[in-house]
Amino acid sequence: PYTTLFRSLMTITNRPDLVFVRGEGSWLHDHNSKAYLDFIQGWAVNCLGHCPPQIRDALVAQAGTLLN
Repeated sequence: PYTTLFRSLMTITNRPDLVFVRGEGSWLHDHNSKAYLDFIQGWAVNCLGHCPPQIRDALVAQAGTLLN
C-alpha cells in the first residue's frame, strides 16, 4: 500500500520499512501505530518536540490571516 502511492516517482533508493506519520512531544508514531521515544527531537532545529500545540496554533492562526 505505501509503495503504490509513489509509483510515479523516480526510484533513487528503496523506501524504508519504518515510516513516521505523526509526532507529539517527545514521541514519534509510525504507520503501524507503534510509538518511539525520540531522544534527539528537533536536533539542529529546536528542542520544542514534535507538533507542540503552541506552535501549531500560531501557524494555523497566521495561515488564516495571511499565508504566502
